[in-house]
Amino acid sequence: MKRMMSATLVMAALALPGILQAQACIGVPSQDRQFGLAGAMGFTEGQKMYGGELSANLAGPLTVGGGYALVKPDDVDTNGNHFTGRAAFELPVARVSVCPTSGLGYTRFHEEEAGESATVTATVIPVGIGFGKSVRAGENMSITFAAIPQFLYIKNRVETSGTLNMEAEDSENAFGADFGVNLGMRSWYVGGGASFNSVDGSEPVFQVGLGILFGGHRSTRVSSR
Repeated sequence: MKRMMSATLVMAALALPGILQAQACIGVPSQDRQFGLAGAMGFTEGQKMYGGELSANLAGPLTVGGGYALVKPDDVDTNGNHFTGRAAFELPVARVSVCPTSGLGYTRFHEEEAGESATVTATVIPVGIGFGKSVRAGENMSITFAAIPQFLYIKNRVETSGTLNMEAEDSENAFGADFGVNLGMRSWYVGGGASFNSVDGSEPVFQVGLGILFGGHRSTRVSSR
């Protein structure tokens, strides 16, 4: 159990990158009223994540999305659950896509063994601004680049019961950045991303994924944004 707790506390401090949010400033070349649905795999030192995300590029400048990932530490039998939600608002800036963005990430691990139990949770609130641009790469094809520097509020909580009954929590502030690139066609896209943060002991998180776009008007036009 101690091994599980030490591994998950490091994991809990990470803000996983999201490559499935819509609008160029957050990584995907979707149009107004389009939805994106994708599966992705993330990996960092000592663990892997498998999940998916649904995003909605609403009519106008607002984009919202949410996702789930199963977290699998390499040397621990217990798996974790990671939930995310994010919203972005695209500003009327020429030549580049710019979005103030915020969201919520929640990770939970729970383990029971021989009458002992431990629960580790982490809540991450990112507040940042995304910068992106889509460029034409061929007939019906575009490449979208995005970078999101952000402030992170992180709250960790540990609760144990059995021989040792304990509750403890702590919080900290950190800075991070997500980077992504996607190759998009008329109705699908594939790409990857990386996430970094200033939390002591954290490692970069890398992610690859494949998604589809549906709804709205599937224009092949690539704007300056």
